[in-house]
Amino acid sequence: MTIELLTGGQANSVFAATFPSGERAVLRLHSRTDGFAGTVHTIARLAALGLPVPEVLASGQARDFSWLILSWTPGVELRWALAGMTPEQQTRVAEQIVALQRRVSTLPQGSGFGFVPPGTPSTHATWWSLLQTHPRLDEAPDDLKAYLQTVPPTCFLDDITGKNVLIENGELTGLIDLDCVCYGDLLYWLALTHVGLVCDTATELYPLELIRLWNPDPLECRVLAFYSALMADDFLSWFATNESPEWQQRMRAARERWFQAACLTHS
Repeated sequence: MTIELLTGGQANSVFAATFPSGERAVLRLHSRTDGFAGTVHTIARLAALGLPVPEVLASGQARDFSWLILSWTPGVELRWALAGMTPEQQTRVAEQIVALQRRVSTLPQGSGFGFVPPGTPSTHATWWSLLQTHPRLDEAPDDLKAYLQTVPPTCFLDDITGKNVLIENGELTGLIDLDCVCYGDLLYWLALTHVGLVCDTATELYPLELIRLWNPDPLECRVLAFYSALMADDFLSWFATNESPEWQQRMRAARERWFQAACLTHS
């Protein structure tokens, strides 16, 4: 058997395990003994909804860490596949992802807001309080503030963006990295997908297809633009020093375009 490191972080590392038979599996290690308790629960709830998620083959704990073995999902992340996909393929995947998100949103609403396994008490009493880390939140027009302060705790997958959506030959093969769900506003996921793909690839066809299929009303379009502007601010603060002048210019232009769209008065 061979083991290949795929990703590694402070708490969690992901490996590809290849057996002599050629079969593959995913091995995840976490520095906490309870590190995957939420992951196993989340995958089980999503699998029950019929989502294309990995199968949990085994899980357990050692003296000072936890481990998880998952079935292998072929493909590469959507953000790296888009350049080789036709517009028709991108639309098809967007249709599938929108349908999957709408299915997740049928799970019971949360007791609060934030990023937790399904049914787990959340850390924020309101969606507005969760957004407080964004320094320009108070620049929202009054009608957007009213919207943000009354968002219900709807369940959705926040991180099936350009990441964690696997594609092979232009087709969706599955979703990965499913440690939790989010309770809040699904428009936040649409914005994160849009900003992430502009950041990574300058590609907008796929996220614009997601938005078209979601069919937000005029107020929701402005909320979506406001979320995108806030996230662009975050991306610029996190990554700008290591990116090219062209990247910085692209992200700043997108950020200002989104802020302007958010602040337009709906007539």
